Amino acid sequence: MILKERPEFNTVAGMPLWAMDVYYRFLNCGFRLPVSGGSASGVMASPLGYNRLYVKVSRPFSVNRWLSALKAGRNFATNGPMIFLTVNGQEPGASLRFAGRKGKRASCACTPKPHRPLRSIA
Repeated sequence: MILKERPEFNTVAGMPLWAMDVYYRFLNCGFRLPVSGGSASGVMASPLGYNRLYVKVSRPFSVNRWLSALKAGRNFATNGPMIFLTVNGQEPGASLRFAGRKGKRASCACTPKPHRPLRSIA
């Protein structure tokens, strides 16, 4: 069990902060954990479809291809607009390798695909 040792974890927003802390601890240990999403049913009132998981699947679609793409990390979760992200031209699930430890640059692109016009992206 990973303890909630930081004071900010014991606030209203503490659960997501704690979950992200745990997630990054696993990533820093070399585990590749795909992003997923849930409703937090019983914890927060969320309407059906509020939290969504999108998985990029090769064609033709099959459950096995969907599960393989999810496991490979070719996905994203959102409770807002669909926003597609690339880093150095690579989509989610790709591994980026950088030699050395400092002074590295990455090029990021963010493409929103909202169902309604957006005023801003924060």
